Amino acid sequence: MLPTVYDETGRAFRVGRQFAHGGQGAIFQIENRDDLCVKLYNQPPDAQQAQKLRLLQNRAPRLANVAALPVSSAYAEANSTTLVGVFFPFVSGRAIFELYGTRFRLEYFQHADFRFLIHTAGNLADAFEKLHQAGVIIGDVNEQNVRVLPDAHVCLIDCDSFQITDHERTYPSNVGTPLWTPPELQGMDLTGVVRTTNHDCFGLAQLIFLLLFVGRHPFAGVPRTGPPLTPEDAIRAYAFAFAPACLDGPLQPPPGCPPLATLPAEIQHGFLRAFREGSAQPGARPTATEWKVWLQRLRHSLTVCFHHPNHAFWQGIPTCPWCDIIRETGLNLFPTAAHHPRVTGPTGFSENTFLTRFHNLAIHPFHIQRAPACAVTPALLPARPTGLWSALQRRFAPARWRYRWLGRALRHERHAYTATRIAVRQTLRKQQALIATYHEEFRLARTALESALQQLRQSAPDRCELEILLSKQSAPAKPPAVPKLLASTLQRLQEEITRCETRIQSAQQNCTEQLQVSQATTAQLAWQRDQVHANIQNLLKHLRNDSAG
Repeated sequence: MLPTVYDETGRAFRVGRQFAHGGQGAIFQIENRDDLCVKLYNQPPDAQQAQKLRLLQNRAPRLANVAALPVSSAYAEANSTTLVGVFFPFVSGRAIFELYGTRFRLEYFQHADFRFLIHTAGNLADAFEKLHQAGVIIGDVNEQNVRVLPDAHVCLIDCDSFQITDHERTYPSNVGTPLWTPPELQGMDLTGVVRTTNHDCFGLAQLIFLLLFVGRHPFAGVPRTGPPLTPEDAIRAYAFAFAPACLDGPLQPPPGCPPLATLPAEIQHGFLRAFREGSAQPGARPTATEWKVWLQRLRHSLTVCFHHPNHAFWQGIPTCPWCDIIRETGLNLFPTAAHHPRVTGPTGFSENTFLTRFHNLAIHPFHIQRAPACAVTPALLPARPTGLWSALQRRFAPARWRYRWLGRALRHERHAYTATRIAVRQTLRKQQALIATYHEEFRLARTALESALQQLRQSAPDRCELEILLSKQSAPAKPPAVPKLLASTLQRLQEEITRCETRIQSAQQNCTEQLQVSQATTAQLAWQRDQVHANIQNLLKHLRNDSAG
């Protein structure tokens, strides 16, 4: 790492600590500057890349509100001889996956509800719209390169890889992430591939879907028939997991998800246009401008759940989808506002009392999902070996030759069967470990709460009233008359129970997410196990037939 770098005017900047790195280079802070950072490349940029950086830099003032484009090249010497990197504006905020993932949202966006997610999605569409209007294509759209600020403002970072066109020459984006690459580009070497706005709109639709469906990936689903698909395989097959069942796709949504029908028809149709077959045609996917209009309409057509004030949803559906998920999984995806009870005054609680919340701290009943039995068709027999020696064996010792040929395949399949059975057992043990970790986190949170309450009981001026309140051992049918407490004590009670609830909710969300991944792995391994078993039975049948003959 260079201790000092220089901008285009010859000003010197001291390089600070590294805070990010990638395949092209690493990004460092600038000492005594909180508005600037520098990316130093592993290899010096060539003339074409240097020209691309200059073109992006020319767009920077116009797009500064939505993208941290380069503001200057970085040199090893003051005379601008050796190009070593590029200066960017430093963007604070959190990565977008820390907003749509419930576990992270509870930590970094505690007051964000569905309205906030829609607002963020609209700002994201606005950023894409402005970039596309300026002739800039993002190319490598992914969840790492989008930052969200506390006011839902969105800014894109790591922008030196963006594609830009100068007159008739295009400087492409040569990088990509398989999970975010559209189907028509899956498996391709992206070096030199000219991207289009339609390619970008695939990644935009994915990000909007993840926001509106609170972290659910549009291509992560449960197979209707056949083997499980990884999200990358599902993308390649246009297997949108949330498509209506009448379209007969290979995947269906996993449990604990809001249905696609919980959104307006124009948004439903927009996701189908973005993800289904035919979306690779030029201009087929919804543009950023279309998403921006639809999301604005959705934002102004929300209603609030009667039971949970933090549950906002589209007014065109009869019931709250977030409450449906609570009934199905026990998981509240938007708990923050509901866990800050309203207080009628400094002397008591309202309907959501401390005692009710304290006694409602119950362990969620997670279960181990056993590997399912799968209906499979045996694979075809292995190809016959060729060559003179095989031909002679088949002619003069047909039974012995066939036994050797099928016997080798049988031994291979038996080894594979043993390996898949072991892998299935390991995933089941992993599920047990995840549930045990959740139980331990629940115990620690409950212990920390009780310790804090005991400390409060010993130090609070209104100790007698507090002891009466905390001595209630069982949850009554109706909230009891609450003793008069000081406002400071009441606030401390609320803070402690909220802290405990948040910790438990985060642990439950983490366990839910990891269990779903483990259970999907178990299903895939079970299919492989049953496939190998069917192959073994088929080989044995042919060997028995040969012996009988």
